[in-house]
Amino acid sequence: MNIHKGKYSKDAETISDKHKRRTVTMKTSRYNRWYWSFSLAAFMLVSGILLSNANSWAAEKLRVGQVYVWLGDIPQYVAEAKGYYKEKGVDVELTTFRGGGEVAAALVGGSVDICIGALDHAIKMKEKGLDVAVILTIQEKLGFTMFARKGSGIKTLADLKGRILETSAPGSSSDNYMRYLLTLAKLDPLKDVTIVAGGGNEGRIAALKKGAADAGAVTEPATSIIISEGIGDVLHDGTQWDYPFNVVIIKRDFLNRNLDQVKGFLEATLQGAKFAKANPQYAEETGLKLFPKSDPNVIRMAVRNYLPTFSETGIMTEKGFKFVMDLLLATKTVKGTVPMTPLVDNSLLPKK
Repeated sequence: MNIHKGKYSKDAETISDKHKRRTVTMKTSRYNRWYWSFSLAAFMLVSGILLSNANSWAAEKLRVGQVYVWLGDIPQYVAEAKGYYKEKGVDVELTTFRGGGEVAAALVGGSVDICIGALDHAIKMKEKGLDVAVILTIQEKLGFTMFARKGSGIKTLADLKGRILETSAPGSSSDNYMRYLLTLAKLDPLKDVTIVAGGGNEGRIAALKKGAADAGAVTEPATSIIISEGIGDVLHDGTQWDYPFNVVIIKRDFLNRNLDQVKGFLEATLQGAKFAKANPQYAEETGLKLFPKSDPNVIRMAVRNYLPTFSETGIMTEKGFKFVMDLLLATKTVKGTVPMTPLVDNSLLPKK
């Protein structure tokens, strides 16, 4: 009996212990499921908040490529100094190159996200089959002025026949501009003149001073330097043309992936242009910082000459695009007409 009792007693105790352990295990299991469910829900909630606020906490960096330092980029420098990019939640990295062709190549190669340069380059990229878009017009007037060397005897564009003209590089905007002026004067750029590449504005100024070139096209502040120092005479003032010149070019795939950041960049850049035009003295100070070794009076004059060329809407017109297209066709820079749509996209710009 004792054995029997002991046997049943032991079995009863084992069953009871198993029941207790099972009960504890079930309670623990329910608690663990509740704990991990709650933890997962909390994690997802916090992650959602972090993701939804990512733009306000850490701005996406936009690598923006510009041509050599010049006054046509004042809107970007003003926007950066005034904190407009930061207000839009965009971290902008401005990088300068040696010319428009180089910065365009950087966009194609992927070393910059945005290219700021001449519309000419965007049209040529589109002609080659690249899916790019022009989404902002910074300068709605052409930034070039054509000069003849003082004492050269050149009074009109027709007088350029047989002379040496200096450009920055073959196929550059200054090159296209000069070639177009030659066609207007019924001159053949390939036969009637000699066009040499001299690099940036400094090289062209030096060539005019030394007599190595008889004429050349430059941007500000070289225009004001040539006038103030009496180096040359104006043959043509391109800043009077309604010509979308300095524009923002971007790859479509990058634009689609970074729409909010790019839109913020455009809005801030336009703010910079508007502020510069409304506050000439501030714009002048910006110019002086870009060219600290130049004559302050010349830089101030150059900035004031350029302020009217900046667009306050950023919109490219059909008339302006057609002008550029006609110029490129006349100079045989492109083989055929490139349609304005879909190359130009004004949809991201602020509505009036």
